Parts: sequence; C-alpha cells; structure tokens
Amino acid sequence: MIESRPHVPAVALLLLCLVGCGDEPPRPAAPQTSLLINVPACGGAIEGPWSDDVHYLRGRLVTHLHQVRRRKLVVVYLELEERSDSAMDIELPADREVQIEVLDENHAPMPSLGYIWSGPVRSPRVFTVPQDGRIRFPLSGSSCAGGGENLIICFTYGMWTIEPDDPRPYYVRGVMRVEPPSSDPRRRRKRTPGRRRWSGEMLLPPTRVDTELR
Repeated sequence: MIESRPHVPAVALLLLCLVGCGDEPPRPAAPQTSLLINVPACGGAIEGPWSDDVHYLRGRLVTHLHQVRRRKLVVVYLELEERSDSAMDIELPADREVQIEVLDENHAPMPSLGYIWSGPVRSPRVFTVPQDGRIRFPLSGSSCAGGGENLIICFTYGMWTIEPDDPRPYYVRGVMRVEPPSSDPRRRRKRTPGRRRWSGEMLLPPTRVDTELR
C-alpha cells in the first residue's frame, strides 16, 4: 500500500547522473546517429513513453529501484531528446521546473507524506541538449528522513512510500515548464553562441514505478 541550476559541463552532468545507480559502471552508448550522453547504467530501469514534441524537444520519465545501505530508493530520471534538423544545441535555463506526481493503480494522484528534507538543495543549473542527442539526469534524491523498510520516492517538495509486498502498480507523471526569456534587460541571461534557449510546457506521460531490485 502506498502511504502516500551557472552552466554545468558534460563531465559534471555525467557524475550527477551516476548517482542512484549503485556501483554499476557506465553503459556505453548504443551505436546510433544520436549522441546518447549522461545516461546512468540503470540495468532494468523502466522507461516511460515519450511526450509530444514541444519546440523540437521531447521528454520521458525513467524509474529505477536501487538500495543504498538499508534504504530502498526509487530514483526518478528525466530524459530529454533534441528532435530538430538544426545545427544548434538546446539550452534549458536554470529556472527549469519539473513537478512530479505519484499515481495509484487507477492513475489518481496520491498525497505525499509529511517529511523532513535532510540534505542540500541543488543550486540552479543550465542544461544543454546536444543537437540530435539526449541527456538523462535524476530528479529525485535520498535526503528524506524516514520511510522504514518501504520503497521511498523522495523530492524536495514531497515524499511517497510503497510497502515492499504491495503487488499493485504505481506510476509517476510530470510537467516541465520553462518561462520565456525575460524582456527586462536587467534580468536577461547572456545567450550562449551556438545554442538556442528553450521555453514551453511539456507533459511527461505516466511511467510505472520500478519496484523490483535487480
């Protein structure tokens, strides 16, 4: 039963994305025309359906259950793919915001538990999605206190737990909203040459929560 960002280089993103995959080594990118970068080696991870294209970008959620010491954490990743024929990369500004909901077996939103976030909050970042490429990075963390023996889904804004013997399926879905660049020159960020700034709203379809340790 469920109880209810300055610019970061690719190397730093790769280190960030390896968090949550245990001790498994990075998995080489499959041969393809797209450059698949920063993808953690989460063997057996559940990859959700892709969203609709929004301004030549699409996304999906990925879930992976792993164990850190005695805690079982469900890590939720966001994967983004550039879909245009342009020679320019896509830049996501630091005020990118992704909000995730946890859904029950009927796809109804579940309320989060009260919790205490015991870790640091990441500073704002800027992500770059390479032309005809992908990036994947974690949205959830491991700094929620409590949870006991249950499976834990932990964000800075909410925490959900699932009993380990609960056979019912659960899902996550989300929305990513990025506001257009400010018209105020005092707040306008300097544009990076060779990159185009993305803005819009992307609905991330429901993805089943991974509940099996592999």
